[in-house]
Amino acid sequence: MTTCFQKPKIFGTGLIALDWVMGSNPRSPVWSSAGGTCGNILSILAFLGWDGFPIARLSGDVASERVKADMARWDVRLDFVSCGLASQTPIIIQEIRRGSDGSPTHRFSWSCPRCGNWLPSFRAVTRDAAETVAPSLNNSAVLFMDRLSRDRIELGGERLG
Repeated sequence: MTTCFQKPKIFGTGLIALDWVMGSNPRSPVWSSAGGTCGNILSILAFLGWDGFPIARLSGDVASERVKADMARWDVRLDFVSCGLASQTPIIIQEIRRGSDGSPTHRFSWSCPRCGNWLPSFRAVTRDAAETVAPSLNNSAVLFMDRLSRDRIELGGERLG
């Protein structure tokens, strides 16, 4: 018996970042992976068998290459990750520490733990990029959006239209 099954498609636009995770032991190595709300959702659903398509402005910097490699590992489709003008890839520091009672705590930081300078932050896809991607949204099951803007709302309207 043969069955026809088409993977559900999800397109997503919003925060896709490089997460640097620092453990409570200062001698432990720092590790990194793709993250951000949108990046996590697309990676999880791709792992579960969906076709996940991020719509993002990842440049060719080292952080974006790490994000793309990690997402590809989970079979996320990278067709639209370089939409529009490139910008630096957002980086989020995640610190895992022990509280005074020994229980683990977690915090996010958007500044360098060594020098205190701000790390690159989120930049939305441009209107031109959204218009370019819009025809590809046909036959998608879901359009996920976080960090809403007028262009993203219009992109959602294209999908519904």
